[in-house]
Parts: sequence; C-alpha cells; structure tokens
Amino acid sequence: MKAGAAPVILARLNGQFHHAILLASHNPFLVETMQRLGTMMILLGPTAYSLARRVEQIGAEHDAINNAIQTGNPEQARAAAATHLQNAAKARLEIMATCNQVSLD
Repeated sequence: MKAGAAPVILARLNGQFHHAILLASHNPFLVETMQRLGTMMILLGPTAYSLARRVEQIGAEHDAINNAIQTGNPEQARAAAATHLQNAAKARLEIMATCNQVSLD
C-alpha cells in the first residue's frame, strides 16, 4: 500500500486488489456476492484505513495472500485470507464501537 495516502485512495486500491482475486476465482456467485457486500460496506462508514495501525497490516496481509497465489500454494493462500478476514472483522468492530460512543457529558 502507498504509505501516507488518504484512506479513500487506499480503500480504492483495496477494492481493486479484492476484485482482481474475485475475477481470478472464475466463480460468478462469489463475484456477485462480494460486489453486493462491498455496496453494503459503504453504509458502515469509515474504512479500516482510518485506523493508522491497520494500513501497514493490510498491506502485509495482501502481500501474504498474493505471494501464496503467485507460488501456487492454495493452503497458504486460504490461511492468509482467513487471517486477513479475521483482522478486518476486528477492525470493523473497533470502528463501529468508536463511532457509536456517545458522550454523556
């Protein structure tokens, strides 16, 4: 990922990375499902790139997935993708919790 880039730029690059993997899957159901999920994710507000610590992590996670695919190691790709999804879910919950905090003062 491009260090110092705005979250919106990083999110766009992220979408391109995920879309390339989806197309390479040759699975129309997966492509359609993920496109619909992506549309719904917009409703959840800020992306994980709004968390500074996640920017570098996401890049490393994407590199691990890409390297596994490029070397023809499906088990390693699956494991790297699972790690990425778990970390993304944790980040999304953190963002949602932060956005939903209300000051009572």
